[in-house]
Amino acid sequence: MKHTILYIVLPILCTFIPIVAEGTGPSGEVVERVGNPCEIAEQFYEAGQYNEALAAFETMAKQGQSARLYYNMGNCYYRMDSIAQALLWYERAYLLDPSDADVRYNLQLARTKTVDKIIPEEDIFFVRWWRALQQILPVQGWTIVGVVCFSLSLLGLCIFFFMEHITLRKIGFYGAILLMVLMVFSNVFAWNQQRIQRSHDGAIITANVVSCKSSPNSAGKELFILHEGTVVRILDRTVSGWYQVSLPDGKQCWMPTSSVEEI
Repeated sequence: MKHTILYIVLPILCTFIPIVAEGTGPSGEVVERVGNPCEIAEQFYEAGQYNEALAAFETMAKQGQSARLYYNMGNCYYRMDSIAQALLWYERAYLLDPSDADVRYNLQLARTKTVDKIIPEEDIFFVRWWRALQQILPVQGWTIVGVVCFSLSLLGLCIFFFMEHITLRKIGFYGAILLMVLMVFSNVFAWNQQRIQRSHDGAIITANVVSCKSSPNSAGKELFILHEGTVVRILDRTVSGWYQVSLPDGKQCWMPTSSVEEI
């Protein structure tokens, strides 16, 4: 519900709150830009002033999270060749809205720029299908689908109980059952996406190079080296200054908390 309100409120704020911002023009002169926060950020971005655009987007982000906002921030970092930060914000956008085709495309594009090419463990085919089906819509979309299905199922039951025509009663009865099943799946998909968003176990390596250790101390045996932009999953946070992480291919190691940033 909180995310749904933000999706509604942020565009309204962008539309009705004019601001004035200053940036540097191509010749180094100070250029004043006037408009709502979204327009200001877009003007900076289109002018190639990515630091100013990023600052404008960060100001908007303080009002609440949004997949499109995080996507735009990722674009700014990508244009500035900060691939690790670009991946971080693309991953955050994807976490909020895995159905956004632009987010998915740019995320895959940014991943091609990373040094470490890790082949993930292969999932069973029906797990891939289940995940792909779940990502057709974001949490808000599945919530709306669930509410609509529940409402229509009640209508179907009304038709079954109060209509005299046998064909209409059958349609109402079986339609209500089908809609109830769809409602259950919608709620499961919405709940699972929200659970993933709240887990906070994903992270991006932001340090240029990280020495991955067999134990949570600098004297531990070095298992392998990873580079910025690599995605890891945090398994253990109990040791101060260290995370135990797993890689997409299943390997595990310890690395300093300062070398990664949580998605």
